[in-house]
Amino acid sequence: MTRRHLVFAAKLLVSAGLLWFLLHKVRLGPVLERLAEADAAPLLAAFAVFLFQMALTALRYARVGDALGAPMDAATALRLVLVGHFFGQALPSAVGGDAVRIWMATRLGIPLGRAASAVLCDRGVAFLVLMAIALACAPLFLARIADEAARLFLLVPALAVAGATLAIALAREANLAWLGARGVPHAPLALARDIRATTRGPGAAAILALALAAQLGFIASTWLAARGLDLGLGLADCLVVMPPVILATLLPVSIAGWGVREGAMVFGFGLVGVAAADALALSILVGLANILAGLPGAALWLAGRRVSSSG
Repeated sequence: MTRRHLVFAAKLLVSAGLLWFLLHKVRLGPVLERLAEADAAPLLAAFAVFLFQMALTALRYARVGDALGAPMDAATALRLVLVGHFFGQALPSAVGGDAVRIWMATRLGIPLGRAASAVLCDRGVAFLVLMAIALACAPLFLARIADEAARLFLLVPALAVAGATLAIALAREANLAWLGARGVPHAPLALARDIRATTRGPGAAAILALALAAQLGFIASTWLAARGLDLGLGLADCLVVMPPVILATLLPVSIAGWGVREGAMVFGFGLVGVAAADALALSILVGLANILAGLPGAALWLAGRRVSSSG
């Protein structure tokens, strides 16, 4: 077996193992009952909001590309985001989807370095805003959670926001030139310049606003799905719990986040009084929404392949 096959097998085992553990601890019957009794209207609204936040992600990606010399129109950015999302669900981790997005951008004539930097900076901005949301919601978290160990998780967004802010502040040309003169490789210095341009340049306000709207859109879609399941969750509960869940799902240790997402949501929503079976049902709905949202990307990918082959 090649290293790639071994990595895939390991991630498959992680996803399968975590799902088996959760289903062993949580009886499947109540989960299926909750899903069967779901109200369709809020679920459809949740999916519509989910798709809308993907459109916001595409607009952000286009703005990041403009800031970094990798220009593309909004329609092209949306196509790349949708196809990347499909491969993020079909491949062992979201990194696969990002690699496809970079490759497709190079096919449009964008240099590889610019295409890669645009995706990395886009991901970085989304991560920073997600951590800022978690930090802003810390008072809500502290008011609802009595578990001292769980309170320690607030250190993660706090350190992430502080570290990222400090790094951006220090990524001035004089500092980067000083590091370059002392042997720091060109690639990380170039990426630091691009991150600073993305977050401090002329278009930074629009990029950060779109990142905030996209993250809030995903959290709102989760809240609407919870309403469809009649879980009694407030929007504030989702604002508190979902940022750490999203962060956990991004870890490249499972297949498209399956297993990790379910465990994080069962634990996180359990802190605010949601039964494990209910949280697991909600997580399954979120996972299925991700798969359904990947179908347009699959169609665009296949259509593009047909055009290339006929050409």
